[in-house]
Amino acid sequence: ARPDGLAGAQRVPVDVHETVRSALLLLGHRLTDVTVSVKAKPGLPLVLGTPADLVQVWTNLVTNAVDALGDSGTVKIRLDAVTDDRKVTWVRVRVEDDGPGVPEELQPHVFTTRHGVVRFGLGLGLGIAHTIVHDHSGTIGLESRPGRTVFEVRLPAMEEER
Repeated sequence: ARPDGLAGAQRVPVDVHETVRSALLLLGHRLTDVTVSVKAKPGLPLVLGTPADLVQVWTNLVTNAVDALGDSGTVKIRLDAVTDDRKVTWVRVRVEDDGPGVPEELQPHVFTTRHGVVRFGLGLGLGIAHTIVHDHSGTIGLESRPGRTVFEVRLPAMEEER
């Protein structure tokens, strides 16, 4: 089912914005009751990766956001590039929703377990997303409180040819 997934596929230059668009196309049937907006800074650098795996990350994050919202709400997806203090440039993707938030006691565990709690919008697919992001030498994090949950993914940008 995964043409170029986790099985060690060849990495290629990837336009992250395109993988977000692909994920939203796949999820179109799930997005009818929520408002989804995407804003991407122009000129984002490419990342080295497997497109299908990155589509899976965004699919999992958006699905969780939509499930957490229930019947209505807003999902915002923001893409930009940031440079850290080590002069590494990252493509940053933030998926934000205005749902109830992840309970504080579960936040440290969302990428590893559901603690026996199976609820929509809480942990489903996040372990897979975590594995894929780390397989791409990236990071994934969570910031959550009632009314605002943000999952932030950072993927290392490909170095520009000189």
